[in-house]
Amino acid sequence: MNYLISGGTGFVGSNLAKRFRQNGHHTFILTRNPGQYQNTKDSTYLHVDELTTDLPTMEGIINLAGESLFGYWTTEKRKKLSTAAYR
Repeated sequence: MNYLISGGTGFVGSNLAKRFRQNGHHTFILTRNPGQYQNTKDSTYLHVDELTTDLPTMEGIINLAGESLFGYWTTEKRKKLSTAAYR
């Protein structure tokens, strides 16, 4: 099965993608910097502009992109997290 994961290079996304691959699935990881990663037989890294290309049918699309939960929860970070939830 094929899964598209935005935010798939983050902490949660990378572990989720790893689990999918361990179970024999192919992951398509949507990232801002696909050149930093190497495609393999069971994972493909894509830039958002590449979503217009012909992709196989996806059994699931998971959106994990957004503000990181890691780091100090300053007033500014809390604002970013709270506004991101309402977009």
